[in-house]
Amino acid sequence: MLKILSILTLLLFACTSHAQAIRIACVGDSITYGAYIKNREKDSYPAQLGKILGDKYDVKNFGLNGATTLFKGDIPYVKTKQYTDALAFNPNIVVIKLGTNDSKEKNARFVKKDFEKDLTTIIESFKKLPTNPRIYLCIPVPAFQSGKSIDADRVKYAIIPRVKNVAKAQKVELINLYEIFDGKGEFFPDKIHPNAQGAKIIAEKVSKHILAIRVACVGDSITYGSRLVKRMANCYPTRLGNILGDKYNVQNFGKSGRTTLSKGDRPYIQTEEYKNALNFAPHVVVIKLGTNDSKEKNIVHIDEFENDMGNLIDSFKALPTNPTIYLCIPVPAFLKSRDIDADRVKNIIIPKVKNVAKKHGLKTINLYDVFDGKGKLFPDKIHPNEEGAKIIATEISKHIIEK
Repeated sequence: MLKILSILTLLLFACTSHAQAIRIACVGDSITYGAYIKNREKDSYPAQLGKILGDKYDVKNFGLNGATTLFKGDIPYVKTKQYTDALAFNPNIVVIKLGTNDSKEKNARFVKKDFEKDLTTIIESFKKLPTNPRIYLCIPVPAFQSGKSIDADRVKYAIIPRVKNVAKAQKVELINLYEIFDGKGEFFPDKIHPNAQGAKIIAEKVSKHILAIRVACVGDSITYGSRLVKRMANCYPTRLGNILGDKYNVQNFGKSGRTTLSKGDRPYIQTEEYKNALNFAPHVVVIKLGTNDSKEKNIVHIDEFENDMGNLIDSFKALPTNPTIYLCIPVPAFLKSRDIDADRVKNIIIPKVKNVAKKHGLKTINLYDVFDGKGKLFPDKIHPNEEGAKIIATEISKHIIEK
């Protein structure tokens, strides 16, 4: 009897563990399916991804040979059982690898008008799921042939730019499978489908994105990178990612002009960036807000600052990733005005930020002291230049690496 109870207990534990596993839906075409791989069920990229990630993940293969992104394509993915099954799986993470078959001559005529629209619809259908999944969009692998069927140039010049456009518009992370195979046709025996070794390379690439320590940089225009030359390359979150390296996935959720105050003129909690930061399910959150709360029209609500900042913090604390949260002491302002004001930042905002950090048991990153007296790094007296953004990134990296 005791033996039977022990077996039942183990089975219950196994079922519970499986139910709690992070569900990953691999959506795609024959490259996801594992076409022409001798032991597809063992060596397709989703199967190898499952081995890499381990028991905490439940990876399912929803690939279909010949599937297109295009609804007017010859085999539209959205009209397949694999698509409906992927949605019914209710995944926590979705990896979408489509586009190769859209390069066929009979499908390519619809690409210019419909590809981005149709890919967006697919992404949005997963975004609407109750699990609010993280979505990764793959840049297709290269094709190593040309002609009326799948075509190398059409993949590179017609499909890939549109995949990038959709990723940017939908704010989903790109996994670049093209660059890891560029010029490496030896992994594609039929010039289209990777062999088992190629599938392993895909699995390893995808796993690095999934397993990376996710860092959400939450903030205003200073986080966003306003007034910087080549903002995307020089904003502090990008520089922070460069410093931290491949084990970290750093994303910029800054939005210009935003306030901590929910009654401020432009509350951060009302932005898409805020929603996207929560959906990112970060392991680390860096919050740099407060500067815009010093405006004369916002300071009238200052008694609510600590409560509003606390609510923002609590929304991240409630995430299943239980993130480490750092609260930045704002940089100095180098002007006095009815708008952002140096004295109000120093004497009103900063003490309240410190109070919130103490109350919530958070570490602070003191950006004020780093830049005190260094107005030359702030050409417009509010926003740091490229050197200033680099200094912010370096200072924040010390705290994250120290952890």
